Amino acid sequence: MKTAKNIGLIIIGATFLLFSTFVKSQSYTMDFSNPLTYVAQEGCGEINPDHWLVKNETCMVSTPTLTVNGSGGSISVSYVLRVNQSGNLEYDDSLYLQHSVNGGAPIIDTIFHGDGTSAVFTVTKNYSMESGNILVFNIIGTTNAQTEFWQIKKGDFTIENVIINLPTPIEAGEFKVSTVLNYVILDWSTYTETSNDFFTIERSRDLISFEPVITIDGAGNSNELLYYSAVDENPFPGLSYYRLSQTDLDGKHSIISVKQVKTDNNDFSIITDDNSNSVTVLSNYCNLTVKLYDIQGKLIAHSGFESKMFQISNLTHGIYILALNNEKLNEIKKFIIK
Repeated sequence: MKTAKNIGLIIIGATFLLFSTFVKSQSYTMDFSNPLTYVAQEGCGEINPDHWLVKNETCMVSTPTLTVNGSGGSISVSYVLRVNQSGNLEYDDSLYLQHSVNGGAPIIDTIFHGDGTSAVFTVTKNYSMESGNILVFNIIGTTNAQTEFWQIKKGDFTIENVIINLPTPIEAGEFKVSTVLNYVILDWSTYTETSNDFFTIERSRDLISFEPVITIDGAGNSNELLYYSAVDENPFPGLSYYRLSQTDLDGKHSIISVKQVKTDNNDFSIITDDNSNSVTVLSNYCNLTVKLYDIQGKLIAHSGFESKMFQISNLTHGIYILALNNEKLNEIKKFIIK
């Protein structure tokens, strides 16, 4: 699949993804609806968009690589961590926070022990660090029963004066996503690309398990605005999540963005264009029979079509009636050409 300034419309039989620029800020928040903000131990713990939870196991969740960001010699890096505990944790059920600086050995900051009460523990701490220092924080929880848990909710871990270190060869432009019927329509752009080999598109029902769908060639090296477009003809019904990542020419891989989308449940859509005096029918069904009548009931057009789009042009101004029929659909709709 070739990349160009205007790629046009790319039809994807299984899915596509939503894309946005990750905006650097002077603070970090662990957000379980955004996989860019955490790294979870595979196959361990419960993760959904609202929380990370550990019960009857030992599991770890980490921050991505963080860079101390600020001006001057010594930067104040402070964090706040809130931890929920079930009311039946014993002392041997523990949760601790550790961090490493510039790839060094982990240092334990805080240890929580169960005390048999239902509560929220909160800890705050402040460091003085040099701008440019690299930090990684790990949170490790242990319980020994299914009825016991440690829980960290979305937004319960924040760190000031750091940014997520995302060295990506992509400078992203505007991203737009929309739905028509059960189609997901996506457009995104890049301002620059450096050694960009290809994009990988995955989708998920639950934000935890993603399945690879398709790869799309990158531009390699580019300093001009490039546009990409795609349509997912068969997405998951209802709410789903799409992840876009990038792989450069030496094999390095980075996640660009994760977004959610909700498809419509309608079986068809009627779009009128008063400028061209036309009506377009988009349907979830193939092999649809379309009959077009004027307001007096006179048959103007009668056609069957095997694709999911049908258009009638050069209509005069007035009120019309469309009859749509196949083995699963029997609908009559009125529309106006102004």
